[in-house]
Amino acid sequence: MIKNSGKIETLKDVDCLVFHKESLFAESDIGIEPCHFYNGQDDFHEVLKKVIISKGIYGASRLNASNEKNENVNSAEDEKIIKIAKECGIYNKRLDENYPALEHKRQVFKGISYETTLVKAGNKNVFYAVGTSIGILKLCEYERTNQGIVPMDPERRRAIENIIAEKMRSGSKVICVATSEHIVDKSAYRSPNVLFSQMVFEGAVNITRPVINGAIESIKLCNSAGIKTVMICDDISETNVMLARNIGVISLAEESVSVTELNEMSAEMIRTNIPVYKVYQG
Repeated sequence: MIKNSGKIETLKDVDCLVFHKESLFAESDIGIEPCHFYNGQDDFHEVLKKVIISKGIYGASRLNASNEKNENVNSAEDEKIIKIAKECGIYNKRLDENYPALEHKRQVFKGISYETTLVKAGNKNVFYAVGTSIGILKLCEYERTNQGIVPMDPERRRAIENIIAEKMRSGSKVICVATSEHIVDKSAYRSPNVLFSQMVFEGAVNITRPVINGAIESIKLCNSAGIKTVMICDDISETNVMLARNIGVISLAEESVSVTELNEMSAEMIRTNIPVYKVYQG
């Protein structure tokens, strides 16, 4: 659809086109920027390092596990993060030595998807979580500032949320990272209510991903021709819903549906709502 929009005229019998969110972006133009919350004094290098740890994109054990599963180790976005981290002197063997990963996985907590890693740091197990949703802030009771770890009051939380929302409205993807420390054994990693509590908001990085030229025009052309366009994505986050609105796939947030919501519906209800939904998770 994106690369051959001129062929739409020949698709006489097509009434619906499905595309993945990732196909919209010009991968070569992805940019990584700091997302400032402290008057421009954030330690971008430190936040970027914690994003890498949370996403688990380091260490020989992760590489070996991915190879055994024949998985693509890193996405284009991850590769860009690694490239910037190498240029900053962050991505090296010391990461694996100082933060050996005990376990890495994706988790859903309170309806929001996160990438999480449990690492051994000194005599403590430190839990890292990274997400693209403002919802991660609701799990944080503290934040790390230039003065150290301090409680996060409601006013400060709203201020951070507003900064993130402004970045997302401009078309960026914001990756937020939070941590919590636990002097417990590895089995606690399977207790999300324990892990996702008293978290410390560590900061965020801003991912700029320009949409491929002509993508929005192609979607408009499909809509005008009576062809329904459906977008699938990794999660129903504010970022993905806002993207779908900006490119013309949906006009209301209610036109998106998560896996959790679909699982709670009866087959009859799903059939009834199929005409409504245009953004699906998974």
